[in-house]
Amino acid sequence: YLIDGSKVFISGAGSTEVLVVMARTGGEGAKGISAFMVPAETPGVSYGKAEEKMGWNSQPTREVNFSAVRIPARYRLGEEGEGFRFAMQALDGGRINIASCSLGTAQQALDDALAHVQQRQQFGHPISEFQSVQFRLADMATELAAARLLVRQAAAKLDSGSPDKSAWCAMAKRFATDAGYRVCDEALQLFGGSGYIREYPLERHLRATRVHRILEGTNEVMRLIIARQHLDPRQPAGFPADDGGAGWSPRRGGAGDPRGGGQVLLRWRRSQDVCRRRPGARSRGGRGLRSRLRGAGPLPRGEH
Repeated sequence: YLIDGSKVFISGAGSTEVLVVMARTGGEGAKGISAFMVPAETPGVSYGKAEEKMGWNSQPTREVNFSAVRIPARYRLGEEGEGFRFAMQALDGGRINIASCSLGTAQQALDDALAHVQQRQQFGHPISEFQSVQFRLADMATELAAARLLVRQAAAKLDSGSPDKSAWCAMAKRFATDAGYRVCDEALQLFGGSGYIREYPLERHLRATRVHRILEGTNEVMRLIIARQHLDPRQPAGFPADDGGAGWSPRRGGAGDPRGGGQVLLRWRRSQDVCRRRPGARSRGGRGLRSRLRGAGPLPRGEH
């Protein structure tokens, strides 16, 4: 194959050993795109300057150019015409990744704000005692918790191969990145002028989360994906359904489980098994709800 062309805004370009390239090998449309693995130093591959970005400067972003780049046929990934399908599969997982980046950064911003408001004094009192500050913290924590649950639900959809996984990944990416940016913005506001200077990390958190609303498809594109799936006449009534996944817990033996090591796997249960049981009622198999949720932490009293 002989590859010619260019692509801007490539994350990590110039710092990797290989490139995964989508190139047109056939006619118009998605079926004319194939995927290739191209060694990064292949003759004819060149890179533009590292972009000077608002944030995310730990990772370089450059243009990649291909000028008569010759590669053997064995470097093709899959069959001709499968490249677009591979790209779409990668995008769903990428959107979960970006949403998770926002969650982590926003959680750190919230933690920093919680510590700050309990130390900062005004009128002889910590500003954490002011109702307006408490309301702001409550909203930040609530948005972050809602975003985290949506991301986990979308991840479960993706892992299970649910037919509506793309819409759920788009919803998670849109909501979590918007919420993450808002949480960082509110945290900076609680720091006042100190949040705007580089001595404190809040301005970096704000800059970092801003790009999350652009990466892996802008949040406007996410809205298009979500709306189109909702408007699809083939969708069953009640879409999007959650598959009854009202509760989850690390499976026995998962990472962080004192009973054994390994990977954490999410186990989803039908909603009636979790939410519709009378307090004290026994679940199937003779185990109470509290024992069924072992590994996810104790349930608060009265919230069975």
